[in-house]
Amino acid sequence: MKKILIFILINSIIISFPFDGITAPVNVPGRPLLSIQANSENSANVTLEGDFVVNRKLEEEVCITKATWTTLKVTEIFWDGRVQPYFLLGALLDGEFKQELNSADIKYKTDDALTWGVGTTILVCGITDRLGLGLDVKYRQTNPSVAKVNIDGTNFSRNDDNVSLDCDYQEWQVALGLCGLSERFLGYGGIKYSDVNTSLKAEAGGIDTDDTVNSAKNVGAFIGCEYTLTENTTIGIEGRFIDETAYTLFMAVHF
Repeated sequence: MKKILIFILINSIIISFPFDGITAPVNVPGRPLLSIQANSENSANVTLEGDFVVNRKLEEEVCITKATWTTLKVTEIFWDGRVQPYFLLGALLDGEFKQELNSADIKYKTDDALTWGVGTTILVCGITDRLGLGLDVKYRQTNPSVAKVNIDGTNFSRNDDNVSLDCDYQEWQVALGLCGLSERFLGYGGIKYSDVNTSLKAEAGGIDTDDTVNSAKNVGAFIGCEYTLTENTTIGIEGRFIDETAYTLFMAVHF
């Protein structure tokens, strides 16, 4: 009963946090979760993440200018703390894309949409009892509707006559990170390889485009830390750089 009450309280605190006012990184595909729980009896956890992307350049002059992800991550540790598969379920909020096409400035605004994903964190090498090398593999996708498009300052809605708008989004990532553990802190950092596959369609205002693009850059870096609040609760923050500008805030309850 105590764990249930703590879990409800934590979720209430995070949901009330003003995510919409923050424009920054994600805790998307790359946080090795080699943590205190690996040596405890609490091998399962539920994590609530707020993931914020403020800039990610794609091919063909396309750029993600804003994306807010709220995600519930459910995990379980196996094989003496070495393998941690997880499932992701959440929503994409405030998705915004920008595209330059034939001197036209096109801005896409998406509706809120369901997102899902899967992944696995692996302890590749335990260097010491408090230092390890971890590998994280993650995939997530969403298929949001485009609510409106702005072409050179003029707005067009998908409900307007002769207007057709669409968007699909997929992302996968492999991250290799070094993780160090102290009494209450877990610090980590490393490199990652990730790719975004996005299709954007707009038929409005004399523009007719239907493009599928990938990331302009694939290699980036990440750094983060996790802090133990109680025996069953941790909080943390992560930033991602070079290939994107993004950060993630998260809180986990261990069972």
